Parts: sequence; C-alpha cells; structure tokens
Amino acid sequence: MKYFLSLSLLLLACSSSVHQYNAGDRQFPGSLQEGKRIEASAEQLVIFHFSSDTNYVLQAVEKLNQQCPGGSIDGIVTRFSTAHGFLSWKNKIYLQGICLTKP
Repeated sequence: MKYFLSLSLLLLACSSSVHQYNAGDRQFPGSLQEGKRIEASAEQLVIFHFSSDTNYVLQAVEKLNQQCPGGSIDGIVTRFSTAHGFLSWKNKIYLQGICLTKP
C-alpha cells in the first residue's frame, strides 16, 4: 500500500520549467515613460506528443500587435516555458513590450 501511494503521487506530480527568456534592446532613446507597456500570451496543449494548435506563438504576436495600432513595439521580452502534467504538457509563450506612438 505504501509503494502504491508513492507511485500514485509520482504519476500525478506536475512541474514547470522556463526554457528561454530573451530581452530586447531599447532602440529609442529616452525613458520608459514615453510608451505604454503591452503584453500578450498564448499556450499550446500537448497530449501524448500530439497537438492540434501549432500557431500559438503567432497568435501571441498578433495579440501584441493589436494592442499597438499605428505604432512600433520596442524592448520586447519573450518567455517560453512548459507546464508538465500527467501524460501531457502546456507550452506557454509570454510577450511583453513597449508601444511607442509618434507624436
């Protein structure tokens, strides 16, 4: 019984890991107060190494671009991580940037 309980807890355990974290340069001189901070995220569910959604990164980029119409996005930060579950995991992408609009 003791071994069965230990094995059950191991199979149901979840974990999370960050694979990549990229930070972009600010190409526009000045302070951070000049723009508006925007962020977007998306995720992909993978079960038994199969997934139906393979465009989740493009979806996050589109969400970020929609928040800055007519402007440019600078100082982009990207985080790619995975949350593990029982026989499945979620790939997650998080984007953050500064929307600069021309005066």
